[in-house]
Amino acid sequence: MLRSPILQITFVFVIALASPSSWADGQYVDIFPKSIDEIQQVLNTLDNNLDAVPDDENLEPILMMLHGPEAARFLRANYNDNQSIVDQTAKLSGYGIIEVKICETWMRKNRYSQDQLFNFVSTVAYGAAELKRLEQDEGYAEYTFDL
Repeated sequence: MLRSPILQITFVFVIALASPSSWADGQYVDIFPKSIDEIQQVLNTLDNNLDAVPDDENLEPILMMLHGPEAARFLRANYNDNQSIVDQTAKLSGYGIIEVKICETWMRKNRYSQDQLFNFVSTVAYGAAELKRLEQDEGYAEYTFDL
C-alpha cells in the first residue's frame, strides 16, 4: 500500500487512465465529505495526467458525485470564492475527463435549485442511490483513496 496520499491518488488515476478497459467500464469518485484540499488533489491528478488519457471518444468520463457541503462550491453565487476549483473542474469536464453530478436531495435540503449551478454540472435525484445503481446496473467501480 502506498503511504503518501498524493502518490496513492496519482497511482490509482494513472493506472485507470492508462487502461482503456477499466476506464470504459465506468469509474466514480464519491466526494462526501471531503475537504477542498482533497478535492483539489483529485482534480490536479487528473489535470496533470491528461496526456495519459486514451484517445477514444467512447470512453466514459469519471463521475464525480457531490452530495454534501462541498457541492456548494459549484453554485454560481460562490464562484468568486471557488474560481480556481470551478475553472479546473469545468476544463476537465470540457475534455470529457470527468462528469460532475450533484444530489438533488441535498440541493432541496439546502434550498438550492438547478439554475444556480454551472452548465457543466448536472443533478441526480439522490446521490447515494445513484452510485449504488451505477455499481449494480452499469458496472461502475469506486476509486478509493487514503487521503
